[in-house]
Amino acid sequence: MSAMRLGGLWLCVGCSGAMLAPDQALVDADGDGWAPADGDCDDGSVEIFPLAVEVPNDGIDQDCDGFDAEAQPLSALEPGDLWITEFLSDPLANVGGDGEWVELHNPMSDAVELQGLVLHDGQRDEVFVSESYVLEAGGYVVLGAWADPLRNGGVEVDWMWTDFGLSNDTDSIVIEAYGVVLDSVTYDALGPLGEGLSASRDPDGDGVWSDGWCFGEGAYGPGGEGSPGEANPPCPLPFTGLRAAELEGDELVITEIMQAPLAVDGDFGEWIEVHNRSELDVDLQGLSLLDGSGDGVDIEVSVVVPAGGYAVLAASADPARNGGLVDVSWAWTWDYRLRNSGQDVRLVYGTVELDVVAYDNGATFPDPEGASMSLAPSATDVDDNDDGARWCEGVTSYGDGDLGTPGEANPPC
Repeated sequence: MSAMRLGGLWLCVGCSGAMLAPDQALVDADGDGWAPADGDCDDGSVEIFPLAVEVPNDGIDQDCDGFDAEAQPLSALEPGDLWITEFLSDPLANVGGDGEWVELHNPMSDAVELQGLVLHDGQRDEVFVSESYVLEAGGYVVLGAWADPLRNGGVEVDWMWTDFGLSNDTDSIVIEAYGVVLDSVTYDALGPLGEGLSASRDPDGDGVWSDGWCFGEGAYGPGGEGSPGEANPPCPLPFTGLRAAELEGDELVITEIMQAPLAVDGDFGEWIEVHNRSELDVDLQGLSLLDGSGDGVDIEVSVVVPAGGYAVLAASADPARNGGLVDVSWAWTWDYRLRNSGQDVRLVYGTVELDVVAYDNGATFPDPEGASMSLAPSATDVDDNDDGARWCEGVTSYGDGDLGTPGEANPPC
């Protein structure tokens, strides 16, 4: 190997690469492939160079962009660093596709910059997070079809997608960054799916559908069920009580009816109380709530009534709309109502009638306004509650001022 001087330059014969200039600008002293002339702001560290993975909030500018990043870049993430934790694929009918949403969770101890994240379904639907959004450590972000809660069913959306949608009963949700799939879930109708009901990942589960998922808990907007933007509660333990198909007809009794509330306008304050008089928990999933004409609504989700306890079936689960009723076990939303003039309230499983109360407009049953029709505690039987004389008006104030004892034992008549 030899060197010779040509003008102001040194040339190396047999050397690998060019000789160094006098200002050492082409030197790659740390061997990281970047010289100061290329933008390496610390040629004494192999971990500092342009395009290096930035470690947020450590006081070091690893990627030489002039500042210490506040969040992890997507390029640094590995599978499992972001989770899909909740989604709503089948919004209430009056909301339509505008009410769809997906919740993501950052389980790491560092914030994450989401710009560049791809949300897709593994086939044709795909959306790209094109703007900067920092998801804090331990935080949640809601991506949705529409940002206005007045149009999307009341959910607070952090980032609105376009050209994306969720099928009601079978689809996939995938989050990906730089070709790396960070998390995915492929769902079907065998799991916890229902109109207006989110699917919620168990915080302690492995995220496998459907064993690690359950129906979301909590009310949002005018009828949605779930906890968008918040930590999910644990999924319930496997059920060991009686299911609908196992009921013999004397376990469940209708014990209280609010057909004419005054604390709220419209039908949102209506409710029915069901008492489980058996020694085992009872799951109401699969039962139907019908009127005398056969019109009604199916209970499509798990609603467990404890042994000896009560369930409140109501028009709305939102206390701001239902008159301050807070412990609603299940809401029938738009598909059922209680007439003030009289009605058959039927609780059935298929063709099996478990209980029926045929109240009238005051001829034999009480006919109050702003108070419930309350069954005497001595008459909690599927035959005794047929007699209007066993019913009286509720007298205990609840919520916004109507009278009754929803979810509790009734006082004597």
